[in-house]
Amino acid sequence: MTLSIQQQPSFLRRKQVETRTGLSRSTIYQYVKDGIFPKPVPLGPRAVGWLESDVGDWIAARVKNARDSGRQAHVEAVVDGGAHTVGNAQHSENSVKGKNATNSSLSLRTR
Repeated sequence: MTLSIQQQPSFLRRKQVETRTGLSRSTIYQYVKDGIFPKPVPLGPRAVGWLESDVGDWIAARVKNARDSGRQAHVEAVVDGGAHTVGNAQHSENSVKGKNATNSSLSLRTR
């Protein structure tokens, strides 16, 4: 015999959502506007809340996406023999070297 316990839906107020997600108030509402965060549920004339399960699902999806992206970058690095750079790190490094080389040549000419 299997015992099934169903948890009643519960609401999180904005401060609780901020604490759980680490997001600021403005970011939460911007994400809601952009459609990437669950919409709040009206609780009264001047009160809203988010379903705890919706917020938990959003957090889980963010973690999964971050871990999957990290794995993909690791796989690409291994496939490329470790020569693969993530993001613009290689580009930025060359830009800085180029700038320093230019500054050095300018300083030589002025002497």
